[in-house]
Amino acid sequence: MSRSVEVPPRNPAPRKPWGSRLERGLLGFFAGLAVLESGLMVLGVHVEWFAGIANYNLRFVAAMTLLPLAAGLVVGLIYGYGGKYLAHFPPLVDGVWHYWQSLAHPEMIPQGAHLLPWQLFGFFVIWLMEASAVGAFIGEIIARRWMSWDHAMPPRRADSEYLPEDE
Repeated sequence: MSRSVEVPPRNPAPRKPWGSRLERGLLGFFAGLAVLESGLMVLGVHVEWFAGIANYNLRFVAAMTLLPLAAGLVVGLIYGYGGKYLAHFPPLVDGVWHYWQSLAHPEMIPQGAHLLPWQLFGFFVIWLMEASAVGAFIGEIIARRWMSWDHAMPPRRADSEYLPEDE
């Protein structure tokens, strides 16, 4: 007695990326940089300045955790697979730019605050880079789920044989 096994429908063809790797990389980089910079401006946080322990408040914690996660998520969604590597660069560029601005224009630093030593500031920038990479990893997974996991999606089967139906 032969039993017919229904073949599951084949998944739709995977979507093609909307642009080349360079286009997606540039847009992802600048979008992540824009999210990070605008978030720091809205929160009013300057990571490179130290004005006492009161400087490390809830806004600073949000700028060091949630903001780079959001920036990395944007990078990962735009770039797709490999975005976790690209997401390291927007916080690095933004941090170096702000530190250089504070070095070049010390009159910008408010009264009672001073510029952090570059070693401690480097620790903060690395923290931002890694938090951004975590956000990009999440964005990659979302983008890959939307685009497809593989470029050639085979039907769901085990060892070239379809799984038997439960009786």
